[in-house]
Amino acid sequence: MKNLLINNLVDPVTGGGSVNRTIQVAEAIVKYYGNECTVLSTDKGLDKKIAFKSDYFNIELLPCLNKRFSIPLFTWRKLSEIVSDADIIHLMCHWSLINAIIYILVRIQKKPYTFCAAGTLHNYGRYTLVKRIYNFVVGKRIIKNASRCIAITQLEGKDFLDYGVAEKMINIIPNGVDIDEFYPNYQLSKVFRQKFSLKNISYILYMGRLHIIKGPDLLLNAYLKLLSDFPEMHLVFAGPDTGFGNELIENVRKYSLENKVHFLGYIRGDDKVGAYTGAKLLVVPSRREAMSIVALEAGACGTPVVLTTACGFDNVKNVGCKVVQPLPDELYSGIHSMLSSSNTLDTAGKNLRSMILQKYTWKKTAEKYLNIANSICQ
Repeated sequence: MKNLLINNLVDPVTGGGSVNRTIQVAEAIVKYYGNECTVLSTDKGLDKKIAFKSDYFNIELLPCLNKRFSIPLFTWRKLSEIVSDADIIHLMCHWSLINAIIYILVRIQKKPYTFCAAGTLHNYGRYTLVKRIYNFVVGKRIIKNASRCIAITQLEGKDFLDYGVAEKMINIIPNGVDIDEFYPNYQLSKVFRQKFSLKNISYILYMGRLHIIKGPDLLLNAYLKLLSDFPEMHLVFAGPDTGFGNELIENVRKYSLENKVHFLGYIRGDDKVGAYTGAKLLVVPSRREAMSIVALEAGACGTPVVLTTACGFDNVKNVGCKVVQPLPDELYSGIHSMLSSSNTLDTAGKNLRSMILQKYTWKKTAEKYLNIANSICQ
């Protein structure tokens, strides 16, 4: 079966979880199940001098004419050929012009397709008017006419109901993790600490974009309160600045905490594994998120997590981790409770890793996609 995955970008720095999901699902479809797979996207955010490629799937990149709205340069003939060659199309993310274009071609060619919003159904943040217009013109049609709507969590499944999608047309397929890449690696932890001048310190880790929706300000406020009982604890922010970094840095300077709060920027690969492995715990303070991939990655490295009820991964509380409201005081209480017992941290980390290995891998995610594709295409 030939699968075509659509996302408006594949830049891992600014794309976040939806890009990770797109790439990992595409690779797993080929790697574990031998199906053909192509990813169609734009070159937004990519280094034009270095070709984006994969050892597993084919990649078709359209030049991005406008970065703000991800407007692609394309020809109908070329895109029509790409769609025609696929047996099933998987649309990723909402508010995407490339999705709208492919949707038109899919309807013309009467091709089956799935739609996964990946946490983007809500009209949140900038350009709310533009998003309302998008929904009125094409967005709601993309959702209602999908062969299947794929939600990452049960909570996101309820969001589809608000769009008038029948419950039987909604499938829950959670995010996953590559267990060959993410596992407790103490050597990489040592290298990471040395590289970023974090040797011999205890730290709480934030991994993700510095964006208001991700809640780094909530974590910083919780950390300020935490210092009275844990003065030795440092806070590490690892992730690209997407417009909120200056405000965080100003607050750090306000409280003269430059030596305890560290901003590393975007990290990946071995640095990421080392950061997870060395952390006392990962905190995901998001105000809204489909399902936290970084919580899965940290858990696979044996690191316990504290996350909010907006992260779509409440199951972690079943293994001893904390799920709290996205408020500074709630985050403080959850973090304080975890840090107060080293046994709690160790046990929660081991139990979380065990749960992830059993239930949350990209191989399992890809299998569920292919099961749906087979049922649709029969």
